[in-house]
This record gives sequence, C-alpha cells and structure tokens, in this order.
Amino acid sequence: MFENASEKSLLAKSLFDAFLKAPSLDMKRRLSNWLHSIGGEAQLSQLSTGTLSAGEDDILILMKTFPCRHKELEKYQKMLEQKNESEEE
Repeated sequence: MFENASEKSLLAKSLFDAFLKAPSLDMKRRLSNWLHSIGGEAQLSQLSTGTLSAGEDDILILMKTFPCRHKELEKYQKMLEQKNESEEE
C-alpha cells in the first residue's frame, strides 16, 4: 500500500488532522479506526507535545481505538481538564 514510511506518515498525519476537524462523532470514529488500521498511532504524540489539541470526546474515541496508548491519552485528558478549569476561574 505504501512505497515508503514517509507516505504512511503523511497519510496518518492527514487522517489525524481530519479527525480533529471532523464535524461529527461518527466521522471521528471512522477516521480513528482508519488511522489505527494503517498503524498511525505515532500521530497521537502530537497531543502530548501541544502541537495539536483535541476535545474530551476526541480523547474518549482515541482511547477506545488505541487501548495501547491509554496512559498517554489519560495524561492528555488530565492536562485538558486542568486547562479548562483554569479558564473557568
């Protein structure tokens, strides 16, 4: 399917960007599953570095799709909750 790793990485990045911008939860689930099927979980690290941001629903979908990355996603979820709490104050 891919001629080299950079093609796979480019598709994974595009899928993850589309996931974050998708207007519906169903579309997000489909994109997340597609990202998983091509082995694109490395894109999740963009969340912890602050390069990209996701909402709480996004994190829950990713946790279901990528159970092996659950701890990393939980950390991001806690960071997101703290950010939301500080904005409310």
